[in-house]
Amino acid sequence: MSRIDEDEVKTTPEEQVTHENDEELDMYFRFSTPYKFEDDVVEGIDLSGLNNLKTKDISEIERKYYQLGISCFSPENTASYAQIVAQKVTGLPIEFFQQLPIKEIYKIRNRIVNFFYK
Repeated sequence: MSRIDEDEVKTTPEEQVTHENDEELDMYFRFSTPYKFEDDVVEGIDLSGLNNLKTKDISEIERKYYQLGISCFSPENTASYAQIVAQKVTGLPIEFFQQLPIKEIYKIRNRIVNFFYK
C-alpha cells in the first residue's frame, strides 16, 4: 500500500469555502434531478422550517402519522413520517412528497432524522 501525502489530497473550491453557519445551509435539500410536480419544475426544497417546530407541531405530525394506520417503534425512521414532517415545514401538499422518486424521499427522511438527533 502506498501512503498518500497531504499535498496530494485535492479539494474542490466548494469544500474550501467556509461558512459561518453550515447548519443553516444544510436545510436546503437539492434533488438529484429536477422534479416535475403539476406545472412546476422543482430543484429542491427548503427544510429550514424544522428549526421552528414546536412540541405541539410534533404532536400534530404524530397524530397524522398514526391516522395512516401504521404502527412502528420508531416512526421518525419511516418515509411516511418524513412526508408528513416535510409537508408541515415546507407548506407543500402531501401529494408533492407522495410522488417523489423513492430515492429522494429517503434522502429527505435522513435529513429530517439527522436534524432531530443532532
